[in-house]
Amino acid sequence: MSIYDEPMWASIRDGRWALQRCDDCGETRYPPAPCCPRCLSPASTWTPLSGRGEILSWVFFHRQYFEDYPRPYNVVAVK
Repeated sequence: MSIYDEPMWASIRDGRWALQRCDDCGETRYPPAPCCPRCLSPASTWTPLSGRGEILSWVFFHRQYFEDYPRPYNVVAVK
């Protein structure tokens, strides 16, 4: 966890999910970062997501790569 993603994890703990949205161009930012990857603006607002999306892909990892994620764990790519 870092200073950039702590608000995201706090929102998940609270039962909702929020991501940074650039105040200048509207780009939703993941992973959280100090500036927008599209326009390089440092201005952003933590914005709750709708909870709707389209699952593009998913996988179950049976090998442990990180101590914080015991195996098996699921990873999902959502549009």
